Amino acid sequence: MQAKGEFYISRRYTREDYYDCHMDSLNDQNWEKAMEIFDDRIRGRYLKPIHTLMHDPNCNGFTIMAIACLLVETLYQFREGIDVTRHVGDSYVRFLTEEFDYFYNNEELAHHFYTDIRCGILHSGQTKNDAYLTVDHNQCFMENGHIVVSVRGFIRCLEDYYHKYRYRILRGNTCRADRLRQNFIRKMDYICDGNRNA
Repeated sequence: MQAKGEFYISRRYTREDYYDCHMDSLNDQNWEKAMEIFDDRIRGRYLKPIHTLMHDPNCNGFTIMAIACLLVETLYQFREGIDVTRHVGDSYVRFLTEEFDYFYNNEELAHHFYTDIRCGILHSGQTKNDAYLTVDHNQCFMENGHIVVSVRGFIRCLEDYYHKYRYRILRGNTCRADRLRQNFIRKMDYICDGNRNA
């Protein structure tokens, strides 16, 4: 987003703020600042709007889930260090089953979420195949062949993953953390270098 001649990558930070971190995946020195910038981006663009809408999930569940689906894809791209998700369906399902307790090891449920909720909302403006959102439960489940997704439950699951991801990166000193850090830098480089409308 451009404002006052600067390119902002979050509500408060410009890409120059990120460049000033001089990120190196093996150097702990500037990770706190980089994660502060990342947190400002994720909270400002996704989580704060979700929480504003959560005051009335009965009326706003559809919009909440649209933002949540965008955030899932964003977090996947950060985890993988990619600019654009390729093979979106397979990637989305794999990410949900690997990282989200809601879907852990349940590919059928994750697939229905991807096709009937995510693709339905983002591509057609409606859920598909009799899938529906609810505020009456805290879980995601199959009922008579269609998926039922708790708006509150899914947001809680999404935020749990977000906090775990940040913790893994800041904790460092593991092979997984090193890979996550390298991929984080790669994704931020795409954001800062490749897109004037970041």
